[in-house]
Formats: sequence, structure tokens, C-alpha cells
Amino acid sequence: MKNDTKSLDITLICGLRGSGKTTLARALSGGAMGDPVVADWAPGHGVDEADSSPEFALELAEHLCGLADNGMTGRVVIELNPAVDALEAVLVLEAVLTAREPSANVTVLREVVVTVTAADIRSYFFSEEMPDPADYETGEALSRQIEIATAVVISGGDRVSRRELSEVVALIQKLNPLARVQSSAPQFTLGALRRVSPDASPPSGQGMGWMLELAGRAGPARTVAGISTVVFRDPRPFHPGRLAEVVEHCLGPDTVGTILRSRGLTRLASRPDTVGGWASTGRVLALEATSMSSWDPDSPLGQELVFVGLNLRTDALCRVLGAALVDGDELIAGPMEWATYTDHFPEWDTDHQH
Repeated sequence: MKNDTKSLDITLICGLRGSGKTTLARALSGGAMGDPVVADWAPGHGVDEADSSPEFALELAEHLCGLADNGMTGRVVIELNPAVDALEAVLVLEAVLTAREPSANVTVLREVVVTVTAADIRSYFFSEEMPDPADYETGEALSRQIEIATAVVISGGDRVSRRELSEVVALIQKLNPLARVQSSAPQFTLGALRRVSPDASPPSGQGMGWMLELAGRAGPARTVAGISTVVFRDPRPFHPGRLAEVVEHCLGPDTVGTILRSRGLTRLASRPDTVGGWASTGRVLALEATSMSSWDPDSPLGQELVFVGLNLRTDALCRVLGAALVDGDELIAGPMEWATYTDHFPEWDTDHQH
């Protein structure tokens, strides 16, 4: 297939195992698409060794640039191994492609397509049972895939109720308002993906719902199929002991509604030097260090958190989170006093910041 722009247009396909990503990748690379390449991308690695390191993403970027430098044009379809961090792969790939010399053959990331099953979404986001750590990691990876996507393809919608499917679609649209969501027949999906404009904006996380919410660019607040969003902001840090109590006892469906996903930046009084990253998928919350220090000019003073959930009670959620903040006297006491607070959250690995 000839490409008038002489560009190499990259489509990344990602998803959990059993989500249909291989079928979609091979269909997109069929004869009607010209002569693209499909790869379950793990060069030099076994499935269990394909990690999310920057070096791995760089290896992919260098491979694709090599294809372009050898004169390949048209669409290249890359199926990412589920062990690869899709968000990191996209950001690294875009950084490498943007830095290419203007004289180099044009290489553009056009699409990041995520395949999901309705059953997986129901299991990882809507289940009221506490998952084991491995299941949480899988759910978090699925969240990140959806948030970085330009298109999300849902399969298995006929295996859940109409209400459950409506909730799945509404959740995905909250996680990534800019992504095209397809839950129709495969033929229509393929046709829609094949008609992507060559001038489409490159995906670099512009559609992440939580970031759009914090920036005030998510559009009017809307509740669809019971799914809504709550933004919690406060300049004060959390008291670690009270936050632990709130997380353990006060964020359940009976109190605040069903929290399906939450993301944002957080500050703990007992860890004043580092901004934390707050992330939950389903019932499990993870607090990790970010690369932002407390004196970074872009760092939040306190909390910037976004909650997506089913039948959320905004007032109740903000009230219980507010109860975990340091009060006026504690705020005046300052960091030397904060250092004495009991803090049972896992230690932050500042050598591997996100």
C-alpha cells in the first residue's frame, strides 16, 4: 500500500490476555491494510521477562525508527505484551519520535487501541471482594491502558446485562473522555479504526479523565448510568493515622457509594518532602512516591484527587476525606511534630518514582 505522506503510522494494540487483542491486531494487519508488521512485542525477552522498564520501551522505539529509516511506510501494528506498561511505552515512544531529526522519515504514533472484555471490567472495577495483590496489579494495568488509549474496543457485552454494560461504557468514558469507545460488531470496529485520519492528534495521555478533571477541562459534570466523578482538593496534608482509618472503614459503598477508580496527587504530613501518587482500582488503594518534591513549583500544596464511582455521595466522600486532614492546631505545629505521627502506610521507594 502506498502512503502519500511517506510516513510510518504506528498502531499499538494492548489489553489483558483473553481480551481479543491478538485477533484485532491480526485483523488490522490483513491484506486490506497493505503490508504492515504485527509483533507480540517482547524482543529478547520471555513473556514473564517483558517488563515495564524504560529500556524496554526504548527498544521498541528504536526498532520502529529502524523500520522507518529502512524505507517502510504505511501502517505498522504492534501488539504489546500484557507485561509491558502501556502508559510508559506510549510516553517513551512519543518522546523518541518527537526527538527525531526533521530530515528523518516521518514516524507517527497514530492509535493506541485497548481491547477489554465487559467481564474483566466488572471483575476488576465493580467487584466488592478484596482482590489479592496480583489481581490488583492487573486491574491497575488495565486502568492505565484505558486512560492512555485513543480507542477502546469492548467485547463480551452480550454476556452481561444491559445495565451492567451501560455502566461499563460510562466508566470507560469517565476514565478517558476523549477515547472512541466501540462495543459493536467486529466488522464495524475494524472499519472505524481503518478510517482514522492521518492528521489525528498523537496520543500522549490527553484523554486521561483524572487529569482533565483536575485541569477543569473534563466538561460539564454529568452522571451516566449512575457513574459520576468527584474532585477533592484541599491545601492541607493528610494525617497518616486518620487517613488509614478512613481508607479502612469509611470509603465503602454504604458510606460514600462505590468507588471504582481514583487517581491524583496527595501529601502526607509524615512525609513532607515528597508528593505521593494516589491510585485505586476497585477496592484497593496504592500510595506511591512520585518524582515531585515538596518544593517543586508544580507540586500541589495538599490534595488533588479524583474519584470515579457508582452512585457516589459527593458530600459524604468529601466529609470523610476532610476528617483525615490535619486540623488547624496540627497544621501550626509543623513538620517536626508531624514526624511523630504513626504512619503504617508502606514505605515509599523514592528510587523508583512514578
